[in-house]
Amino acid sequence: MNSFSLHRYKNKAGAEGNKSSYQIGRSDFIDRTRPDLPTVLILSAGFGNGHSSAARALRESLLSLDPGLHVVILDLLNILSPAISPGLYATYQLMVNKAGGVYNYFYNRKQRGRDILTSRPFRHLFLPRLLDLTEKLNPGIIISTFPLCACYASYLKTFFLPHLRLVTCITDVVHQREWIHPGVDLYLVANPEIKEQLIRLGVRPSRVCATGIPVGREFLQSSSPVADLRPYRLHPDHRFLLIMGGGGGNLPEDLEFYHWLNELPGVTSLALCGANTRLLKKLKKIENAAGLRCCGFSHDVPALMKKADLLVTRAGGITVFEAIASTLPLIIYNPQMGQELQNSSYVVKRGLGKAAFTLEDLRHWISYCLSDPTALNQFISNLQRERERMQWEQIPLHLLSLLHQNGDNHRQNRRSG
Repeated sequence: MNSFSLHRYKNKAGAEGNKSSYQIGRSDFIDRTRPDLPTVLILSAGFGNGHSSAARALRESLLSLDPGLHVVILDLLNILSPAISPGLYATYQLMVNKAGGVYNYFYNRKQRGRDILTSRPFRHLFLPRLLDLTEKLNPGIIISTFPLCACYASYLKTFFLPHLRLVTCITDVVHQREWIHPGVDLYLVANPEIKEQLIRLGVRPSRVCATGIPVGREFLQSSSPVADLRPYRLHPDHRFLLIMGGGGGNLPEDLEFYHWLNELPGVTSLALCGANTRLLKKLKKIENAAGLRCCGFSHDVPALMKKADLLVTRAGGITVFEAIASTLPLIIYNPQMGQELQNSSYVVKRGLGKAAFTLEDLRHWISYCLSDPTALNQFISNLQRERERMQWEQIPLHLLSLLHQNGDNHRQNRRSG
C-alpha cells in the first residue's frame, strides 16, 4: 500500500474514532508505570464458544510462565463493529440450530476466498479501526483464534506494521485456506497430520507447530480438578454419561430419547443444556432420582469430564481436545457443518470414539459403549496414546520466544535509529 493510502487509512481511523464505540484508551489495557511491559493481543470471535475458550487457554498458559505479561483478549467484531456483531452472532446460532446446509454454503464460499466480511467495503470499514486500536495497545504479538481475525491481522501487518509478529491458532482439525494468510510467523495446529497438510499448501515447516488445540489448565492436571459435584447427584455406583451441546445447548430435542436414558439400568446421565432454556424446562419435568439429571451452564466441566465414563457432544474442536486431555471416550452427535465433519472424522479415524448421525445411531453407540467394558477401555487406550502426542506445554514457550524476538528487534531498531 502506498503512502497516500496509508495516510488516508490513518486519517479515516482518526475521523471515525471520535464517534465510534470501538475506541478504547491505552489506560484501559496498559500499565503506563511499566513502559517495558509486553502486551499480547489475542483476537477471537463469538461464533460458538470454542474460539473464545482457546483464547482463554492461551492467556492462561502464557501467564503461568510469565505473570508479568499483559494479555488482552478482544472479540474482533464486537470491537470493530458493535452495531452488527449481535446480529451476526444470532444468525450464526440460528444456522447451527436449524440450517446447517445454509451454514455450509457460506463455509464453502470462504474456502474459495469469498467471505463477505473480508470484501472491500468491510476492509475499508474495519482496517482503520483495527489500526487505531493496535496503535493504542502497541502489542508485541497478535494471536488469532478465528479465521477472520487471522485475515485482518495479516492485512494489518502487510499494509501498516511489517514488524508485527502474528500467530494463528487453528481451533479445529482442519487445514482450510481460510486460516492461511501472508505474514503469519507461527501456526499452532491440532496434530502432525494437519502440519503436513499446511506444508503442502505452501507454509514453511518452521512456521507450523503441532501442539494440539489449546485447552484450559484444569483439563491438563493429572489429578481430578477440585470441585463439589454433590449438587449433580451422581450415583456413586453408576456409569456416568455426560451430554453437552456447547453454550447454545445444541442437544437432541426428542424427549423420548431422554425417557430412554432415564430407564438405562446402572447409568446416571447429566445433560448440560447451556442457553437452551426451553429444553431445560422440559427435562426438569422428566428427570428422576435414578437416571437423568439436567442443568443449564456449569463451571465444573473439567471435573465432570474427568468423572464421566462417556461423553455425548457436538464436534467442536475445543471439546474434542478437552476430551483427549481428560481421556474421555466420546460420541459425536449429528455432525453437519464443515469443520464438525472433519473433527468427527478425526475422532473416528484415531479410535477416540464414534459418530452418530441419527438418534437411533446415538442410542446404539451409548448402549454399546456402556455395556462393553472392553470397547470402552480400547477407546481410553487410544485416547491416552493421542494425549501423549500433544505438546500443550510447548505452546507458551513458542509464543514467548516469538514475543522476545520481536522485543529484541524493536530495541535494535531504536539503537540504529
